[in-house]
Amino acid sequence: MAPLSRSNSCVDIDFTLRQQFKKQSFRPQQREIITAALDGNDVFVQAATSFGKSLCFQLPACIDQGITIVVSPLLSLMMNQVEQLQAAGIKASSYNSNTRPEEKDRINRDLASGHPRTRLLYVTPELCSSESFRNRLKLVHQQCELARIAIDEAHCISEWGHDFRKDFKRLSWFRETFPTVPITCLTATANPLVRDDILLTLGLSATPESLKSFVMSAHRPNLHLEIRYTQDREDGRLSDFIKWIRSVHDRRKAEPRKSELEALGERLDNVSGIIYTISRDECESLANALSQEGIGARPFHAKLTKEMKESTLARWVNNEPGYDIIVATTAFGMGIDKDNVRFVVHWRLPKSFEGYYQEAGRAGRDGNASYCFLYYSREDLQRVRNMPKKVALVGAGYIAVEFAGMFNALGTETHLFIRHDTFLRNFDPMVQEAVTDEYVRLGVHLHKRSQPTKVEKAADGTLSITYRDGSGNETVETGFDHLIWAVGRTPATQNIGLEAVGVKLNERGYIVADEYQNTSVDNIYALGDVTGEVELTPVALAAGRRLGERLFGGPEFSTNKLNYENIPSVVFSHPEVGSIGLTESQAIEKYGKDDIKVYKTKFTAMYYAMMEPEDKGPTAYKLIVQGPNEMVVGLHILGLGSGEMLQGFGVAIKMGATKADFDSCVAIHPTSAEELVTLK
Repeated sequence: MAPLSRSNSCVDIDFTLRQQFKKQSFRPQQREIITAALDGNDVFVQAATSFGKSLCFQLPACIDQGITIVVSPLLSLMMNQVEQLQAAGIKASSYNSNTRPEEKDRINRDLASGHPRTRLLYVTPELCSSESFRNRLKLVHQQCELARIAIDEAHCISEWGHDFRKDFKRLSWFRETFPTVPITCLTATANPLVRDDILLTLGLSATPESLKSFVMSAHRPNLHLEIRYTQDREDGRLSDFIKWIRSVHDRRKAEPRKSELEALGERLDNVSGIIYTISRDECESLANALSQEGIGARPFHAKLTKEMKESTLARWVNNEPGYDIIVATTAFGMGIDKDNVRFVVHWRLPKSFEGYYQEAGRAGRDGNASYCFLYYSREDLQRVRNMPKKVALVGAGYIAVEFAGMFNALGTETHLFIRHDTFLRNFDPMVQEAVTDEYVRLGVHLHKRSQPTKVEKAADGTLSITYRDGSGNETVETGFDHLIWAVGRTPATQNIGLEAVGVKLNERGYIVADEYQNTSVDNIYALGDVTGEVELTPVALAAGRRLGERLFGGPEFSTNKLNYENIPSVVFSHPEVGSIGLTESQAIEKYGKDDIKVYKTKFTAMYYAMMEPEDKGPTAYKLIVQGPNEMVVGLHILGLGSGEMLQGFGVAIKMGATKADFDSCVAIHPTSAEELVTLK
């Protein structure tokens, strides 16, 4: 059922513009866009960052009957726009991980009434996948009170877009469920391929007769764009920027500019700007270096607490002393309405041209002259040239999983092909399932139950991979820069003369060796991967040390050998995982289901407590014990610091620790590891 709307013949949008938004006139094309939306059309808007795209759904929300749902990718964007709307007397709210519980309850009650008083509700794409939220929207729609869906930063929908987030793909649910509710989507950066993908994903291309598209020039004549070449030394960028910003300060202190600024009540050193870096560590170090030079700079990244981010953003927007410059990762600034940003600096080469335009466009929204610098060095060029855009990995072992995590974290489109539904299949199912799910959440393209059958090289040097899925269907994926084949190892024992001297091999080609590393021939020893034992370098080193001590040490080393039971193993995946002893299924097989007990927990580590949901990783522990004294026979952990933790717990398990021994250890608070000595 379509939502009710007011007849446009009775609507004075100029009056609403003046009364609600305190603006005297529309910018070019804004009137046409708003009119198209009020006529009940789907609307696609592509316009420069200073255009005022948010007005194109905010003003109709003040006129139409019902609620407008605004899907927004960043919490800072929501906070900024909701505060402005509330200050204008417009009933607006946001619902996200930072929303207070009592506010969430109020919003839920408002939606559950079917007749919400809220005009604009800002939500994350992740919330739109929630069944409970969807059910409330269905109730609102049944009462003809769902006016419009607005999707800001719509380029995030497309996997070709420079800010792809998987939950944006699921927004197709809106058109599938509410086919008559109009959708407005807005972006500053979308090439034709991305634009088509947005419309296809949202279901808007299926009804072209009701779609109005407004694609405007990206030209910003008030922005001065400049590339500044620097030497590879880090201090080259810093000294150049400090020299430039101080020259700007000096010009503001000179007459007649000084008198003009003082008459306006502006600080002479208030030159507001953004510096984009590629890492959180660089954010911190650069902000600190500028502060030490007397320049008001503050870091802004996902690892800061919610309170610190909110405070920093508010003080920067309000032009407070000491908060003139934000040093941020590329996640900062989407939708922030601050009109006096006088410069945007890219400390390193950005990942894409679209990303650069989006970020540089945050300068000069007031139409006044602003500067956009991009620092460039040979080192940066090599980094960008050598960084693969798209890689494929085949295999479910730790090598494939570690590399997939690294490439994905570096921003490379990463595809992982596995034969089953999970990877790390030698680990406990808890580890397999949790890490597999996390890789999907982090954006790794996981091809389950797949087997590559053909690899071809295109004329441009990229690779195409043909693979067969679990149903036997073949699919071709193209455009790979690299393919890493990380499948199981085969011992290189053939044709090296072992047969000539009588060294026995098993049916799989591994050298047959006893517990002391003796082969079938005296004085020939074998250890490491060629024996089929645990295929880890530290294991081979440990076996080699004991063999060396037994062969060349004193009598006290005559029985030295490596015990291959309870070998601690860590995979540096995302998150880290650690394991020692038996998995749950192995313990059941060895001791019987009635003779073992499993203790487990899953929680959010305190390290993540104040972070946004997309930055929180899973933490889970499992303890497997056997017999009446509950001897620990298996320990499996995933989460931050798992490698460091496992080394210590591994010693305890090698010594035969029981559950009671774990419980008797005083818990160190607040750590994640304390959970292992408090399991119930």
